[in-house]
Amino acid sequence: MDTDLLTCSWPDLDRLPVLLDEAGRAADLILDHAVTWACRDDGFAPSPVCVLRPLAGVLDEVADGFAAVRRGLLAELAATGAAVAAARGGLEATERGVADGFRALAGAV
Repeated sequence: MDTDLLTCSWPDLDRLPVLLDEAGRAADLILDHAVTWACRDDGFAPSPVCVLRPLAGVLDEVADGFAAVRRGLLAELAATGAAVAAARGGLEATERGVADGFRALAGAV
């Protein structure tokens, strides 16, 4: 994964949706790996005297926690994209208003 994944400047905002999608896909890969490998309980089952066996029942809750992290992260990425798009629209509207004002002043001079 690129270390500059979420580095984006105002002039390059057209790339932001792509960067947010990449971040979401990276998070999916990480969380899929965690659920697939860290939340497996089959390693506790072979021996009834395994001292870690009680943890097996908790791993479903850990997997649910990872799922909640995924939902929250993806929602935050989407909200960030929407908020930046709204801010960009507001800035562009302000810039148009200022430019129109300057053109009106130039025409009045």
